Order: sequence, then structure tokens, then C-alpha cells
Amino acid sequence: MSAPATVPDPPENVKWRDRTANSIFLTWDPPKNDGGSRIKGYIVEKCPRGSDKWVACGEPVPDTKMEVTGLEEGKWYAYRVKALNRQGASKPSKPTEEIQAVDTQEAPEIFLDVKLLAGLTVKAGTKIELPATVTGKPEPKITWTKADTLLRPDQRITIENVPKKSTVTITDSKRSDTGTYIIEAVNVCGRATAVVEVNVLDKPGPP
Repeated sequence: MSAPATVPDPPENVKWRDRTANSIFLTWDPPKNDGGSRIKGYIVEKCPRGSDKWVACGEPVPDTKMEVTGLEEGKWYAYRVKALNRQGASKPSKPTEEIQAVDTQEAPEIFLDVKLLAGLTVKAGTKIELPATVTGKPEPKITWTKADTLLRPDQRITIENVPKKSTVTITDSKRSDTGTYIIEAVNVCGRATAVVEVNVLDKPGPP
């Protein structure tokens, strides 16, 4: 005769990522022993610093992951998880360390398109494209300069800044477009620069 079902063992290995000022994403491993009854879901609980009261973060979830929302910016919270089966809830998992509800901050980094690393040589009249991938949190402010002069859009030059990418496009290139182009990305965590050498060759004249 099989043993009667019991509540599950606690979930294990609670981890976090994608922290913001009011949310955090948690993942965990299922319990080693389900108590002889299928796991129905998980209860995620949080406890603010200075309190010993654990509060459920919404309704139970079916999978081993949850985005916890509604956090107070700047507050510190620990998190733990319980597993549910037909018999009830497990003991809680080992809690996480206390984690502050703040936007994650990262210094900027710039990654140039590989074809730009050795410089760019084009014939006059052709289009120049200078794409760069830019990372950082918060979103960095991006500027392009040439010969210490801020590059500004005009009839030939467009500068497109979208999240994680900045591209300078110069149509109908001229010899005067030859030079050193510098992209700079700045946020509260720091700054990054990258350099592209552009060489525009004269069009061959008529024979």
C-alpha cells in the first residue's frame, strides 16, 4: 500500500533578475519531492526590511517563475517560495538576500559594426553608414563628433538613435567627409567612446 500523500518539499534555488524600481523577476527549481501528489502551483512571498511579516505576491502561479510588481521604489525586500499540492503548501524555500527595488544601472558600452573597426573607405558620391550598438542603463545620451565638431543632421546627414543602436548616414559623400568620427555615450554610471576613420576617395575623372 502506498504511503499517504503529504505536502511537498520546499522549492529550491530562488534567483532574481531584471530588477526595476517597482518590479523584479524571480525563478526557482521545483521541490525534490512532490509529496506523492502533483504540484499545482507556487506561492511567492515577500518581506520588507525591518519586518518579519511575509506577504503573498498575488495569486499562486503555475510555473517556476514570476514577475513581482507593485514594489515601493528604494525599499529592500527578501523573497521566498512555497510549493502547492492537493495536501496544501510546503514549508518556504530558503529566502533570497534582501534586494533593493531600484532600476539596474550599467555604464555605457559601444560596439562598432565589425566592418568599421579597420576604418571605412568609400568613393565620393556613395553612401556612408556608421552603425553602432550602444548598451547601458539608464539609456545613454549619444553624440557624434567629427574633428571636435558636433555632428548635426542636415540635407545629407541623418543620425538615427533608437534603443541600443545609433547610426549615422551620409548620402552623396564628398572628400570633405573624410576624417575621424567619434561616438560618445554617457549616463550616470559613466561614458564610453568609439572611433571610426572614414576616407572618401575622389571620383575618377572622365578620360
